[in-house]
Amino acid sequence: MPLGARGSQSISGILLLLLAASFAAITANAGGAPQQHDASVANLVEYFTTEMGVFYSPKQQIRYENGMMGVFATERIEEGELLCSVPWNATINAGRRIVDPTHLVCDTVRNLAREMRLGGESEFGPYVEYLLNQRVGQLPSAWSQPAKDLFHRVLDGPVLPPTDATNMLDVDWLRDCRGTDSPLDNSAAMLVIQRAEDDLMVPVYDFYNQ
Repeated sequence: MPLGARGSQSISGILLLLLAASFAAITANAGGAPQQHDASVANLVEYFTTEMGVFYSPKQQIRYENGMMGVFATERIEEGELLCSVPWNATINAGRRIVDPTHLVCDTVRNLAREMRLGGESEFGPYVEYLLNQRVGQLPSAWSQPAKDLFHRVLDGPVLPPTDATNMLDVDWLRDCRGTDSPLDNSAAMLVIQRAEDDLMVPVYDFYNQ
């Protein structure tokens, strides 16, 4: 994934999201004014589009539907139309270029944890605060041991991928990264596993992966 110089070029490839033809026909509030994003993310989107150089098409809206956050079209979007572009400086990353990482990128976790400790004082304040408000324990690796044991009993037989679902925290973060076993650091590791695009935490863009 060519990343370009920090702060000068937008991340190419998957971050320049091109809409598939099948999605182009989806409409919501057709013919009317674009709806506002959900209040929980409206400030986040505004901050990154006005202060951090993110482009986010006004033809889409982030909102809750049936209890889940999602991105919805508010008017017709043509095939190939750009939906989102995020510059390198607007991402939380490892501080260097990582090409096709095959495992958890330790420095991304550490940098995310540092920003999470800063909270609203972080350069990424609205995004960090959003992450801090996410429910912990969304991945099996962060469950209690009794919950993991029950999970394995339910899956008795052929194991569904990923086969290491319950030990990512212990193996990838605590062992391989020699990470700190604190609630915040563990949460940062789980958020990177759950939401990162390779080694990058990408504000605004990661709402497509809810």
